[in-house]
Amino acid sequence: QEISLQQYIVRLNKLSWIWRNDPVEWYVLQHLSQAYDENYDYGASMSALRTIARYAPNPVLSAEATNKMGKIFRRVFNSNQTNGKKLSSLQIVSFFQEYNRDASSTQLSLVGHHPYQQIRLQ
Repeated sequence: QEISLQQYIVRLNKLSWIWRNDPVEWYVLQHLSQAYDENYDYGASMSALRTIARYAPNPVLSAEATNKMGKIFRRVFNSNQTNGKKLSSLQIVSFFQEYNRDASSTQLSLVGHHPYQQIRLQ
């Protein structure tokens, strides 16, 4: 039986709460993050990846999650869109602050000057 992306996300979300502190949780969170990303919900995708980066006992898995966070972070700022909608200056700053405040652990940084220019112009 084929299910929609939304149904898949709901099922994975339930699994992520059932399997806590277990290798299955990290596997589910990886797939959940990918599903959120495909659904243009970058904030939810980043949140799932941040959980892996912070708490997964496997350093390789944490590094992979951090790398994926960096890619999503840059994609949001390069396209200035998330959830298929154009972001306002306030949303850009909020997204930056939410996912950049853990810079010491996730090594995220704003690449280029485009978002800053846009914020100053608006």
